[in-house]
Amino acid sequence: MLYNFLHTKRLLVWVRFKDVVITNASKPSLFSSIICKAMSRCHK
Repeated sequence: MLYNFLHTKRLLVWVRFKDVVITNASKPSLFSSIICKAMSRCHK
């Protein structure tokens, strides 16, 4: 029961995150700057 609740919550967060990514994709400059920051953080 608790596991299902946590799993559903994580799915909702993931869906919301994807929505944010999709809406940011319509603003290419902001989106690419976020990607650049994420990439540089990963490569460090």
